[in-house]
Amino acid sequence: RMSILIPNMVYASDDTADENWEIFMYVCGSNLEDRYHYWTKNMQEIQSAGVTPGLNFIQRFGGTDKTEQPLLQEMIKRKSMTILKPDNKWYYMEPRYTHTDMSKKETFSEFLGQIAPYQPKHKVLILWDHGGGSLGGIFLDKNSNEMLSINDLGEAFKENFTPDPDNPPFDITLFNACLMNSIDVAKSLEGMTRYMIASEDFFLGEGLDYKAFTEAINKNPDISPLELSKIICDSYL
Repeated sequence: RMSILIPNMVYASDDTADENWEIFMYVCGSNLEDRYHYWTKNMQEIQSAGVTPGLNFIQRFGGTDKTEQPLLQEMIKRKSMTILKPDNKWYYMEPRYTHTDMSKKETFSEFLGQIAPYQPKHKVLILWDHGGGSLGGIFLDKNSNEMLSINDLGEAFKENFTPDPDNPPFDITLFNACLMNSIDVAKSLEGMTRYMIASEDFFLGEGLDYKAFTEAINKNPDISPLELSKIICDSYL
């Protein structure tokens, strides 16, 4: 079961949307990609929906060196993020990153620092991998066999953004991971996101229905973050 939390602990109404959406994805592949190819399948879902002008997907991938997906292999080799543009092609991005262990605060903080300058109308952050909740953290990097703690998760946000309950840096923060729907996790994101989507139970390895929520933005670029959050939850199963 998934639900929507408001980590700011106060309700704030949505601003009027426009066609400017950026979806930022921090993907720690671990065995979910190198054994089951789940992230490859999720990327295929996004591309099958296509993206309209004003909608971009930006991804940072790591956490395993054994993926069979050529794009992901090249991303690791180049130490580069990629962006999916309306021509439905992924493009490598600059600057390249320096930290590689996806379980470390320095790596996640570097990613947040790279995306902080983006100022679209709406920003969605997707955090993808194994989750262990308040005690276990998130992002099991297969190379180090460690995970990022919830405390370090919150600290990485604070290193790059100023908490603002009225105008948080992200409209939606989405945990594609198990056990991340807790007060502790929400508290670590207080003032950083308008809505938090997460599961209090186990999360299917196949992940979200990425095609469904991509199509939702394509069909209605004026969709509000709240309505998009509902579609993400409702299309999960």
